[in-house]
Amino acid sequence: MAIKLSENQAKDTAYSRVADLRRCIFDIIDKEANNKQLNLPINSEDTRQLLSACRLSLLINDYISKSPSYQLEVREKTMQAFAYEMSMPLEHATMPNGKKYIPRWKARHLHTLDYYAYAEVGKGLKRLESVDRGKDVIEYINDIVEVCSDF
Repeated sequence: MAIKLSENQAKDTAYSRVADLRRCIFDIIDKEANNKQLNLPINSEDTRQLLSACRLSLLINDYISKSPSYQLEVREKTMQAFAYEMSMPLEHATMPNGKKYIPRWKARHLHTLDYYAYAEVGKGLKRLESVDRGKDVIEYINDIVEVCSDF
């Protein structure tokens, strides 16, 4: 499962990959408990923090080990998914097991790596992404140096 999430051949968002991991974990717990539904006492705060750490870890891994075109495609998918979630009407739904409904929960967790950076670093990352990769190598390097010198 870890290799599949890391390789991410479908170029899914970090949120959707962690959702797959969450389902896998709960399926294992359900199977071990011999239940059809999860009725075991699981600390929801610990689970939430674990899944958040997994999302951040996947974002960092993508940044370190994936090509710029891969990163841009996943970033675009993430931004599209965020826009879609934000466009959905708010509902006053009731959740299973009496849990509190939190509007736009998914949108709150659909982020790109620059979301976690300091504001200035985030602006710099966005400027770096806008540098034309189709340029001659020397021009490209000069543009990158120019962006970095503003820090």
